[in-house]
Amino acid sequence: MNSTEYNQSYLFCNNTIVIPIQSWFILINICLILFTVSTIILSIVFILIIVLDKICHTTPMMLVANTCIWTCICACARLGMVLFTLQNDLKQVEYEDSLCVFRAYMTYGSYWAFNYSFFLEALYRHILAVYPTRLFWQSLRIQILFICLFWIFCLLVPTPFLYPGAIIYDVNDQICHLPVAFSIFVAYALIVGFSIPVSLIIYLYIRLVRHIKQISKNVTTSNNQVRAQRELKMIRRIVITVTILIVISFSHILVWFMGALNIEMEYAHRFAFICFDSAILSAMIALFYFTDPLRESIMKRINGGFNLVRPSTTINNRNPI
Repeated sequence: MNSTEYNQSYLFCNNTIVIPIQSWFILINICLILFTVSTIILSIVFILIIVLDKICHTTPMMLVANTCIWTCICACARLGMVLFTLQNDLKQVEYEDSLCVFRAYMTYGSYWAFNYSFFLEALYRHILAVYPTRLFWQSLRIQILFICLFWIFCLLVPTPFLYPGAIIYDVNDQICHLPVAFSIFVAYALIVGFSIPVSLIIYLYIRLVRHIKQISKNVTTSNNQVRAQRELKMIRRIVITVTILIVISFSHILVWFMGALNIEMEYAHRFAFICFDSAILSAMIALFYFTDPLRESIMKRINGGFNLVRPSTTINNRNPI
């Protein structure tokens, strides 16, 4: 087949358009499927462990479960997008189905919720450390209320993307997404979905570190050492968490920025979603590594322990992760 024949498109009788595909499209699609399926499996396993193991029945772990739920929703939306792309690539057709915009809407919305779920965790830790005597704000009932308000917020905030033309179908990338050219919708996504939650997380953790430094000056040497260890752990967590959030969004920010400069970027979103899906998976691995009760519960089962209830009869809702 010569280049003229390869680049020529023609119509099917069902109004779909035959288009040429690159050989590496399928390989990228397979990689994306592996990333998203792995993320779904990990998030479901984490949720089940939190539900079944009584050692995980604490307020911090409830917030972790909230993060896992939104991660699973985001990964499922992404899996639907990848399967749709793979189907069109295999058939070599240009076709936008009725769920294309909805899948993009769910991907953006659930990713925003994923970002804000980390903010809820940071807010809870901030309350525990800075206002330890205000038990009302630490109560399970208030945290459940925060989560419910959070769900309502995350479901309503992305609704501007349902406006006609906000999300478009891209034949090169075979997905629906925000236009590459800079627009009010892109600015809205960058500010509300990324800048605000990341800035709030950084603010809370920096304030918490400063608070620990301040109180460390008035305690004994042993307490200073404990505070220093906690501070080091918090700094490490904020660096890794915020770095993951930045990596997740950086690829799309770069695509939108280059689009605003009218720089041609063929298949840009195919590459951007490799970073996105791999970063989501990395976030789940980091969540497992830094969440001690979750890690201990899973390792207990891996090592052959199948008893869901530990001998301890006391569950401390204020136990930090």
